[in-house]
Amino acid sequence: MIIGVILVGLIGWVVAKTFQSWTAAPVAGGEIRMIHPRFFGRNNKNQPYTITAEEAVRDNRDINRVALTQPRLSMQTDAPGPVLAQSDRGLLNEATHLLQMNGAVKVNDGRGYVFLSESALLDTQTHRAEGHNHVTGDGPLGHFDANAYVIDEKGGHAVLTGQVHTHLLPQGSAVKP
Repeated sequence: MIIGVILVGLIGWVVAKTFQSWTAAPVAGGEIRMIHPRFFGRNNKNQPYTITAEEAVRDNRDINRVALTQPRLSMQTDAPGPVLAQSDRGLLNEATHLLQMNGAVKVNDGRGYVFLSESALLDTQTHRAEGHNHVTGDGPLGHFDANAYVIDEKGGHAVLTGQVHTHLLPQGSAVKP
């Protein structure tokens, strides 16, 4: 009789646990969420860079991928000032050192040029930035518009492609704020 009571109790416990697991809310997949994260690194010339954001979420399937909300990048380069970039959202791949920025992207190249676009891919190791959406901007020489751009730290210049329009300022003129 004692064995029967134990057996009925055991079966009841198994049924109760099974029913409980069917009705329980699903458990989160271990998502790592960070508020006001800071990522620090150094480029291939040992110059520092910092990536900050309002929020970051690490990808559950690839721990090197981090989705960012309102990312901001500051990179020291050979330019007179740091390269600064910001956007609405971004995706950082820590393995490849690439930061994809999307939505209201603003890049200041450290030499006085400001690029505005909807997307930019920034390589934190080589300081290369490129965008394949419409870009507009201003700099010491004037205003520009184009369909795509590449800012290459090696050559210290920007290449604009596709429907390029510029308005060059006379020497000694000041750029509009």
